[in-house]
Amino acid sequence: MNKELLEQYTFIKIEIADLEKRLEDTSHSTIDVTKLQQSLKTLGDIRHKIEIEIYSVDDSFMRSLLRFRYIDGMTWAEAAKKFGDGYTPDMLRKAHQRFIKKSE
Repeated sequence: MNKELLEQYTFIKIEIADLEKRLEDTSHSTIDVTKLQQSLKTLGDIRHKIEIEIYSVDDSFMRSLLRFRYIDGMTWAEAAKKFGDGYTPDMLRKAHQRFIKKSE
């Protein structure tokens, strides 16, 4: 699993929302609309690829951690709270680092 690609997920979601908003604005030319639609499709494909990678992780703990961190956009502290007692932000961050290193 590619850490850089995972980290782009949040920004891809923001960019998709921005492009969708721009497409709603009718002041764009036909060329602009085509470019926006192409960009939107490309970003949607990348987002889908990342989601498939996350949801195909065999380990339930790591799959949940990746989903909380990237899809839900949680901080390590928020994810630790979601997991409950016994989990610290540092513990989750280190588990994430080990998983990414092993996956590369």
